[in-house]
Amino acid sequence: ITEHWPGANYEVVMYNQGLELIMISNVQYRDRLLALKNKGIKFVVCENTLKNRNIAKSSLQQDLIEYVPAGIAEIVMKQEMGWSYIKGGF
Repeated sequence: ITEHWPGANYEVVMYNQGLELIMISNVQYRDRLLALKNKGIKFVVCENTLKNRNIAKSSLQQDLIEYVPAGIAEIVMKQEMGWSYIKGGF
């Protein structure tokens, strides 16, 4: 999708079980995620999920991510700004 719309902004909002992807203990997708980040894709983590699941920020791959207070609110705000939403997941 970045090749089709190279000038677009991309943000992956990670919450609930999606956090498993960026745990320090899970390096299976690290190279792919780094490559996407290097293309300008932003990965943001829901702080509500961290609190509710009792996950320490230190257990996440810090160089890949940023934080937002509430993942769902981030999605709604982006949609209100005209962003499109593509749901992915398990």
